[in-house]
Amino acid sequence: MIIDILKNTVLICFVFPILFGCQNNKDAKNITSKNLNELIFKKWLKDTICILKKENHSRYNKEIRISSDSLSMDIEKRFDEKIDPKNVLKIKNKELGYVMDLLDRNHDLPKDQFRLKFVISSYYSVSMVNQLKYEYDSEIKSLHVIKGNQIEKYKFLKGNLIEKKIVK
Repeated sequence: MIIDILKNTVLICFVFPILFGCQNNKDAKNITSKNLNELIFKKWLKDTICILKKENHSRYNKEIRISSDSLSMDIEKRFDEKIDPKNVLKIKNKELGYVMDLLDRNHDLPKDQFRLKFVISSYYSVSMVNQLKYEYDSEIKSLHVIKGNQIEKYKFLKGNLIEKKIVK
């Protein structure tokens, strides 16, 4: 009888605190993981901003916005380019090349010289996945192809041009 009481006491005194202690450690790991992801993102952000400041961006105007807690960054690039279709393959800027590819895929790439105006927005934030430094999203906010007096306005959704309006 005394042995049964001692067994129960040992069980209560040692096993239960260990089980409840493991539960609390899981929560502590999640909090630590979240903080670690934030620290990794902030270090990446600091390094990236230094690179962005040195970057030559004569083809577009760039606006960088960083949240007050430094846990997200928006980069908005505004392009206004005269394009000669004969030189499309020589374009080295990835955003400009991407927009030209979108127009070509939709069979809307003009045959003659035209003016291309667009705004592309990139959003970076802390990743919830430990293996990634950041999460990324990008969208084209406006896209206009200007041919003489005619303006073609496009809408963009999920990587595709979905609507075209012609304004004269």
